[in-house]
Amino acid sequence: MDTIVQILIFQLNEQKYAIALSSVIRILRAAAVTTIPKAPLVIHGVIDLGGEMIPVVNLRRRMGYPECPIRLNDRFILAKTSSRTIILVVDTVLGMEDACESEFSSAESVINGMEIEGILKREDDVILIYDIDKFLPIEDEKILNEALLKVKND
Repeated sequence: MDTIVQILIFQLNEQKYAIALSSVIRILRAAAVTTIPKAPLVIHGVIDLGGEMIPVVNLRRRMGYPECPIRLNDRFILAKTSSRTIILVVDTVLGMEDACESEFSSAESVINGMEIEGILKREDDVILIYDIDKFLPIEDEKILNEALLKVKND
């Protein structure tokens, strides 16, 4: 029997991406982001959400796209990784879909420095499936932890 996977599909710079819906906490409207010194390059900054400082990942930098300021119509995906809660800035959230694992093409490749978990082809669309636990490399996790600790102690 084929396993059904629920995914959240979003768009960034005209390309469609997806992450496991089980990682998604909720979708938020774009908000002001506070920069933090000495954060990894892929971190926009942080947002104080209920007293917790949540790092905001700059997916444009991570994916190798041209820089663009956060716009009012952008969406934030509040998501949990195995080590922390993060916010992903995306152009548009397209919705949730069920997909059979057998529909995923294997992806033993790296695009823009990120490992692809799979590729989902639907009609004329190609959706790149990413493992949210791999958005921040281990080195960036360490640097981010140090930067957040410094902000917390200041």
